[in-house]
Amino acid sequence: MELPSLVLAAAASPTAYFCFRPFLRKQNAIDFVRAHRWVHPNWICVWRTLISWSGLWSYFAIHNFAGIFIYTTGAMGDALDGFLARTCGLETKTGEWLDPLADKLTYLPALATFAGRGFLDAYLIIILIIIEAFGQFAVRKLLMKLGLPIKAIKWGKIKAVILFGLVIFCALADMTGNLGQRCFQLAGNSILALAIILAIGSIIFKVIPMPIKRAAP
Repeated sequence: MELPSLVLAAAASPTAYFCFRPFLRKQNAIDFVRAHRWVHPNWICVWRTLISWSGLWSYFAIHNFAGIFIYTTGAMGDALDGFLARTCGLETKTGEWLDPLADKLTYLPALATFAGRGFLDAYLIIILIIIEAFGQFAVRKLLMKLGLPIKAIKWGKIKAVILFGLVIFCALADMTGNLGQRCFQLAGNSILALAIILAIGSIIFKVIPMPIKRAAP
């Protein structure tokens, strides 16, 4: 029963979000968000990080299955804060660095814990952490000095989605016990390697923006 429940829990939050999203475009919803600071995008970054941490604590510390559902719910805030920022006109300079920082604080602790349990290669996790820290702090300072935009690009967003998914994948592997663990490890490390490539690409194309294709006259 636990394995099917885990799959349903992982799918519940994204499904609920995309079903509820059209209602957030309505003017009364936009007015509500603008009038209440605690649901502004920057605060959602804080809430989703805390929710995800509580889910991870529940899952790893007290071995409570519901922790994965809580974690997934918090992780989905990554889509919500950006959507509200654009829809409600609440994009800020703070949000440009807080949003990706919240992402990293959400998936890196989970992946590091799974690596400690043997589900992922620890060296790959260390490489990812170094790249993520370099991109979050050093590259952003460089972009500010160069006067280039700091907004997230698609490579970084795809990487974040992959890493959130990898956490759920590792939870599935954790619940299978020793059955097929090597196959899970190989697949998990392959996904992690892909995320590292995307993280490097995200840094490169922030510093060297990709050329924009212009429509023919």
